Amino acid sequence: MRVSEFLQDYALAFSAGDVEEVANFYDMPLSMIHPTTSALVTDRERLIDQLTAIHDVYAAAGMGRVRATSAEEVGFDDGMGMLNVRWALYRRGGGLMTTVATTYVLRHRDGQLRIAGVIAHNEAERRGALALASRRARSTR
Repeated sequence: MRVSEFLQDYALAFSAGDVEEVANFYDMPLSMIHPTTSALVTDRERLIDQLTAIHDVYAAAGMGRVRATSAEEVGFDDGMGMLNVRWALYRRGGGLMTTVATTYVLRHRDGQLRIAGVIAHNEAERRGALALASRRARSTR
């Protein structure tokens, strides 16, 4: 599978809220690194819980779709590499909601790409700001 197809399929599944399908893009155990925390996800159920929580925040903020706007591959060998991605999240009406930058450690497994590590550069911060804005908007209604 080519990286462009991988990103397109991932974006379609995430946009649709199909976290079960999104979880299929990951390999266990999964290292997740944020600017202030790190975690090792060792089972699919925990990953699905985390993906659901992330998606729910974006959906509550009005996300309609997500798209990879840039991707840079850094290959190590035939079995592993890194992928720097800039994601754009769009509102249901089509306007840009936010962008996030993520680096993925990718493995080739059985002819498929799988995410073995996530470095979320600014995703948690941007997601937190959207969650706060959504709560404020609900409280003023």
